[in-house]
Amino acid sequence: MKRLIFFGFIISLAFSCDTEKNIEPREDSYFLKYYGGEGDQEGVDMVVNSDSTFLLFGTTRLPAQTTQLYLVKADARGKVIWEKTYGGPYDEEARDIELTSSGDYVIVANTKTSNGDKDIMIMTISRDGVKLDSSGYSLNSSTVKLDEVANSVTETNDGFIVAGYTNNVNPKPNPVPGAPDLKDALSVRFLNNPLQVYPNKWVFVSGAQSSDETTKIFEVSPNVFYMFGFTNNTTSLAYDYWYYGIGGGGISVGDIKIPYLGNEIATKAILNPATIGGGVIMGSSINSNGDSSIYMVKLRSPLKFTLQSGGDIESIQVISSTLSLAGASICSSQSSGYFILSDQRSKGGNSDIALTRVGNNLIQEWTQPTSLVFGGICEDKAGAVAELGDGHIMIIGTIRTGDECESKMALIKVNKDGKFEK
Repeated sequence: MKRLIFFGFIISLAFSCDTEKNIEPREDSYFLKYYGGEGDQEGVDMVVNSDSTFLLFGTTRLPAQTTQLYLVKADARGKVIWEKTYGGPYDEEARDIELTSSGDYVIVANTKTSNGDKDIMIMTISRDGVKLDSSGYSLNSSTVKLDEVANSVTETNDGFIVAGYTNNVNPKPNPVPGAPDLKDALSVRFLNNPLQVYPNKWVFVSGAQSSDETTKIFEVSPNVFYMFGFTNNTTSLAYDYWYYGIGGGGISVGDIKIPYLGNEIATKAILNPATIGGGVIMGSSINSNGDSSIYMVKLRSPLKFTLQSGGDIESIQVISSTLSLAGASICSSQSSGYFILSDQRSKGGNSDIALTRVGNNLIQEWTQPTSLVFGGICEDKAGAVAELGDGHIMIIGTIRTGDECESKMALIKVNKDGKFEK
């Protein structure tokens, strides 16, 4: 497999202190803004609201303190309306934020306990940033380190469902005797009002052996869920993309692995607009040399759970290059195709934020250059990408600034071609 490259340009940034910095926009058509004061802040995910405001989700860490969840509401120009922190006495890891049907928000995170375990934490938040309710899921043990880790959250007809994994492999159905089993895909369903795990402990753990993980879950009809992730339950023990379905009470409705070359790690999955069941799975493919590429699979709707001719797969594409790159976020374009945000390893060894666009056939549409790259001389990290109604593109991520390369939550607005307008 060829190594992956994004030919692009680096936006040179002048970094100095920790306060908010702006590249002044011409008529506010583009900007770059940073959020957070003392310490380090990270930008992970965002919501674009109908009133053109943004809710930015990440973490903040002050010197000699624990990492807390960090939420910023910004107006259309990126100016702070309010900012909040949430968390307890241990480190928190921000994972996903979603707008709910009620107009409020749900966030999911991972929290470390005093034993060093990771537990799932879910919280609902009002449009003003007030905590409404919270819950979680954990299998605590005083002798064994048990992790329950969330990757994403999705609203359901009566609450939410969280996708992730656990290293507590015992509750898995139909284990393989004597097979190594390190990590299993996990989905935890929560009721809302009040926020709590389903009364019947609706927790579904799956995976035959070794390592399995769920990236995203969608409810396609009442009590039917399609789950997307990856597994190395293969002859070679290499990771493959994996999607499966479960019905009410955790009854399987299908189970498919998508074989390819090397290790394929699914980082994101989305449903195509106005479809149920189909969509795009995106992540990275790592070959035997350790080089990574963005690997995309487009599925038909509805899923048939078959890879035979006329089955689920509409197209497969690997974006090849000579620079290491891993998929981070994807969004559908309102016209056609998809925007992809990712981490790109620069020639100097640091990571930058790369944006590219592919068509409905998953072929890159930007050619000169193939992608746009944002970052400085330090390690920068992609968060999420979204398209606005006027075609402009919003990016949230983490950019390290200053002589000491402190981390700041960054919000970038560019034009429909991914560029700062001249």
